[in-house]
Amino acid sequence: MKKLKIFLLSLFLISLFSIPSFAIVYPTQFPAYVPVSGGAYIEVQSTAIGRGTLIFSPVTIENTFGFSGTGNNICNLSSGTVTGTFYATNGTTTYTVRMVRLGTLEYQTSTSSTWNSVTISQIYNTNVFFTDETTRNRQTDGFRTSSSDRLTVVIGTIIVLLILVLIYFSGRRKK
Repeated sequence: MKKLKIFLLSLFLISLFSIPSFAIVYPTQFPAYVPVSGGAYIEVQSTAIGRGTLIFSPVTIENTFGFSGTGNNICNLSSGTVTGTFYATNGTTTYTVRMVRLGTLEYQTSTSSTWNSVTISQIYNTNVFFTDETTRNRQTDGFRTSSSDRLTVVIGTIIVLLILVLIYFSGRRKK
């Protein structure tokens, strides 16, 4: 009976450690109001320019963007300036946008040469993989795991559980 209790306790602890927990996953549906297709896109709610989609070069999908501060404000983690276009949800308003090295979003209107800061308050859709090396509990990060990552965790958990069951029952047969 003691072996059974130890086995069940071990099984419980292993299952607790193997249950995957992920931050909120952003949807990846490309917004219909954007007149171009493809590239790195981030649909956001922002100060100054409202709700819309940021479009950047496809090479920026990975290893380019992270977060500045504790919220959703996106910053450029690369060594160069990233430029793109902001398409407002109305389908007609566009702005040239940029993020300088280690900087946050700035926009420029067609009639001005000055760059104005923008704070992003919410992220709705994206295909970008954000880098966040902090230990903060960001519930709004865009950490995404692929289907193969999740499948690997599930299969690994099942294999460990099967091994424990086999060990338990092989020990019972010897008595």
